[in-house]
Amino acid sequence: MHKYKISLKNYKKRIEKVKGELQKRDLDALVLMSTTNIAYLTGFFHVSTERPIQLIIPAEGDLTLIIPKLEEDQSEVIVPWIKDKVVPYFDTPGVPYYLTEIAKVFKDRGLDNKKLGIDGISVAYGGPISDKFRKELPDATFVGANDIILDMRLIKDDEEINLMRETAKWGHLAMAILHDYIEPGANPMEIAIKAADEATSAMLRTFGPDYGRMRPPTERGLFTVNPSIRCVEPWYFPHWMNQLPPPKFRLKEGGIVKISGGCSIGGYHIEHSRQLFIGEPLEKHKKRFNVQLKSKLVAFDAIKPGAKCSDIDRACNKVIRDAGMGDWLKHHTGHGIGLQGHEPPWIDEGDDTVLQPGMVFSIEPGLFLKEENLVYHNHEY
Repeated sequence: MHKYKISLKNYKKRIEKVKGELQKRDLDALVLMSTTNIAYLTGFFHVSTERPIQLIIPAEGDLTLIIPKLEEDQSEVIVPWIKDKVVPYFDTPGVPYYLTEIAKVFKDRGLDNKKLGIDGISVAYGGPISDKFRKELPDATFVGANDIILDMRLIKDDEEINLMRETAKWGHLAMAILHDYIEPGANPMEIAIKAADEATSAMLRTFGPDYGRMRPPTERGLFTVNPSIRCVEPWYFPHWMNQLPPPKFRLKEGGIVKISGGCSIGGYHIEHSRQLFIGEPLEKHKKRFNVQLKSKLVAFDAIKPGAKCSDIDRACNKVIRDAGMGDWLKHHTGHGIGLQGHEPPWIDEGDDTVLQPGMVFSIEPGLFLKEENLVYHNHEY
């Protein structure tokens, strides 16, 4: 049986951990606005728009989910176990004003004069909630507490790691399918669509109809699979209309293609990228590829509990710089990954985070040669 979402037992365990931290900090409640943080604690994935959603976790008692009318039906399907779901406003800015209506929820629960932790920003507020919301709750004290959830998300539990392993497995399938389609004469746009469709069909046949419900709604499909002909552009995707290759463009013998893609299961991501040589690579290509590979292997050797993220980045970059290729570096060695494609910790000289069991991150040193439109860049985890 395939498992493709976090269990309710796990969500409730996370919530109890948050409540324990609130009591240590003498906070009466934590107010979450980040879509990712709300999903982490409840499994309620939603799109952040001008209509804010808030999750209130009191130090004692039940959760409160504050939602606009638009999200009411979805919340009943996804998180029926949250009993206190409130629809205080129809839309924004609304009449009465939506922030005033949200503030009434806090007042009704006796939180209008309490010490409240907040987790950061929301699209609807355009900045910290205290900037606008404190006017509606002038007697409440707002304290930045984003680190509570971020620190929890740094260490992945067994369920998260299993989901990411499953995601990686399907991502590798998509890469393999795309690999089979890449050949001289192929159109990169056409083979990207074929590979994504084939991988998506295989996943749906395996997981069944409920898979899509847990997928973050911001994704356009189950897979993104892209062969890039403009290798030095890190975010080149052939389906973006302003970057489509000419309709008659075909891959040629001797060319290099960077392929990237991935999917998510239960909201958890894994990135994949590879570069492929069409035909026999030149000696200069082999040399550069081997330097990039050596730097990655050095990074793997440096990864162990107690090591610092900064030490791994330095060790990796030293290999590249000692080979005289330092000018081709354009980013740090890697980054954390989980509910977000990029999240802490950062495998960067400026991040002294100490590695602990359960952390998941990419190792992806890259060489970017603008003059030759080449990149040597692969993701490993």
